[in-house]
Amino acid sequence: MYKRSKSTKSKTKSTKKTEKVLMSYFEALSSVNDIKGTLIELGFGKGTNLKEFISYMNNEVITKREIWLYDSFEGYNNPVEQDGDTFVKGEYKRPFGPAMDIRHTVKSNVTVVKGYVEDTFAGSYLSDEPIAIAHMDLVSYSSTLFSLNRLHSKLAIKGIVIVSGYKDYEGVKLALDKFLKDNKANYKVISKDNIAVIKRTEQKTIKGFIKRTITPRY
Repeated sequence: MYKRSKSTKSKTKSTKKTEKVLMSYFEALSSVNDIKGTLIELGFGKGTNLKEFISYMNNEVITKREIWLYDSFEGYNNPVEQDGDTFVKGEYKRPFGPAMDIRHTVKSNVTVVKGYVEDTFAGSYLSDEPIAIAHMDLVSYSSTLFSLNRLHSKLAIKGIVIVSGYKDYEGVKLALDKFLKDNKANYKVISKDNIAVIKRTEQKTIKGFIKRTITPRY
């Protein structure tokens, strides 16, 4: 994948150590099979991604989980400065029916929440379990950053957040980069391709006051 020349050999070697591997959805989902918790889908769209996830559950190659599905079904929210001109409000409005229908494709509880995530998430996630997997396909800076901040307290230790469109939408990239900068002690970047994957790291308290981050080994 990487071209190497004699003049850049040492630099390339160092880069390869820090470059995050590219992951498929299946690789990301299966990496947390042993983590207890729900799966939350933020941005249903046509349902293509969630259908893929459910197919893995039904084939018993990933852990079957309670599912929470969020979408406005009214198209994208208002763009902000960080989004540039990549989309307009109301673009890609999707029907509500397919989200309701998907409940019948898996033997697991599926809760559908209609509305923009900024308006609905705070009082709607009522599961007693933490979130093991969060998949975000929100395209906007404000929705992505809001969701990352809201998910943090509910995400299981070693749980993952999958952010689609990291390289497609400038607002998504800026939101995730800001979140990681502000929370660098709590997350490890697993992949930063168009499908970005971050994992929440385990923290232990030392002498009751000082916290250090323990990064999972792979």
